[in-house]
Amino acid sequence: MWYENFRRTPERGFTLLEILVALTVFALISTVAYSGLSRMHSNKAHLDSEMRFWRELDQIMGRMEADFLQILPDSLSYIGSAGDAMEPPLLRLQHFDSKQQLLSLAYQLRGQTLELTLWQGGQSRVFTLLDGISDCRFSFMDASGQW
Repeated sequence: MWYENFRRTPERGFTLLEILVALTVFALISTVAYSGLSRMHSNKAHLDSEMRFWRELDQIMGRMEADFLQILPDSLSYIGSAGDAMEPPLLRLQHFDSKQQLLSLAYQLRGQTLELTLWQGGQSRVFTLLDGISDCRFSFMDASGQW
């Protein structure tokens, strides 16, 4: 017969079953990779918020440290809430600013917000330092060595 002279060439390409198996494997690997990436993204967001909190807290502690290092003798006073249950505890002190002008300031926890109040030249300004504080306590040693 006339067609016996033609050599049969092997067919190239993939069968439908091979393509389905490859797609299934790709889908499984993609699912695992996406879940890992999603978990990594949420962990990064959590770590970023924690870093932001600790950075803010470090700045506040640095500010408080600078204020306490410059404090004028006998200007530190702590007004607890014993006098007025509605008024939050207050830590008040004085020091000189960079222009050698007297600066009075107070740290106060109002609700869940730590505030800094500055009095200078007859006017006051209130700054929010940190939100979401559940408790803030001040203690200091007086000149006689008592806490």
